[in-house]
Amino acid sequence: SARLRAAVRTQAPARGSDFSIFGLPKLPGIDRPGER
Repeated sequence: SARLRAAVRTQAPARGSDFSIFGLPKLPGIDRPGER
C-alpha cells in the first residue's frame, strides 16, 4: 500500500482527511501542496 500512498501524494491534493484514511498522521500543510 506504500505505492498507493505515494500515488495519492503525487496526483491528488493530499488533505488531512485523505491521510487519515490511509492511516497516516495529519500534517499541518507540510505534505498538502493543494491546500493550505
